[in-house]
Amino acid sequence: MKKKAILFSCLTATTLCAVALLTSRLFPRSRLSEDGKTFLQYCGKGSNFVVPTGVEKIAPRAFRDCETLKTVVAPESVKKIGFSAFDCCAALETFDLPKGVEIIDDAAFCNCLSLKSVVIPESVEKIGKAAFDECLALKSFEVAKKNANYRSTDGVLFTKDAKTLVRYPSNAERERYVVPEGVETIDFKAFDGCSSLKTVVLPESVREIGLCAFDNCRSATEIVLPQTVRRIGSYAFYRCSSLKSIAIPEGVEIIGACAFEGSGLLEEIVIPKTVRKIGNYAFSACSSLTSATVSEGVVEIGDRAFWNCPSLTTVVIPESVVDIGTRAFEFCDALTIRAPKGSRAEQYALENNIPFEPIE
Repeated sequence: MKKKAILFSCLTATTLCAVALLTSRLFPRSRLSEDGKTFLQYCGKGSNFVVPTGVEKIAPRAFRDCETLKTVVAPESVKKIGFSAFDCCAALETFDLPKGVEIIDDAAFCNCLSLKSVVIPESVEKIGKAAFDECLALKSFEVAKKNANYRSTDGVLFTKDAKTLVRYPSNAERERYVVPEGVETIDFKAFDGCSSLKTVVLPESVREIGLCAFDNCRSATEIVLPQTVRRIGSYAFYRCSSLKSIAIPEGVEIIGACAFEGSGLLEEIVIPKTVRKIGNYAFSACSSLTSATVSEGVVEIGDRAFWNCPSLTTVVIPESVVDIGTRAFEFCDALTIRAPKGSRAEQYALENNIPFEPIE
């Protein structure tokens, strides 16, 4: 029995080697796993490529940085497209997602600068974080009607229950977009890099604005937040360089790190009493910010929260603030802190040689 088992193993190994050798001859620009089921790496410099029949998985980074590829055709046997599989394929214009694909992993098509449209087939069960981030030519998403997990409305990608806005196409030709009622979460990088949008209106159903949700929306001048929002994630409005004003509604509990960093046209901000902590770097490098009012109820101002705001002349800080982080107001050379006498804010001003004005 042992001899038969050894013989069988040897024959199996020989068969797999033969398959691998044949594959390498038929597809000299690619590397596959021994069983031919995982596409490991594209090694060519052509503009078109057909993934071999029988491949079930496209491995992480398999096509990464293949800058000359314009068209890739994959067989219906493909079930998973791995992490960063097509990242930085800047010339990729066409990739028809196979009808059998189930998982599109994180950053799978990130930085595919020429990709114009995406059709999500019925079989897709999961689309990972930032799967289509920085696809700057992308105009629309289309989802098969029978897909049980996702849907598209007006070219925008949502979860099937329409409670999460997953991704807005970067190159959609709109200047104003009203998010549909019923959406509760603006997902990670949902609007990242949407350069045409000037106004976004969120409905009363929204409770959470996710990490990097509006990062680098450099044309956005107005984003209307509803009273229902409870959390503004880290980097949510990072690098919104044209954002002139935003009203943070009462009810918001968390303003994440770097939430408004680099929002260069923002002139004034009021932090409502429901916020407990202003995150690290939350308003740093807001070069036009002149006034900030922190409401009674806020407990902590994070490290470098208002770092490098050279136009900031007045900050009102209530007695409820007991913790002010390291260098919270560094490089705010025109600043006067206004706060109650005997407060932590007065002590901070004295410690850091910042002019202080007492208030009742």
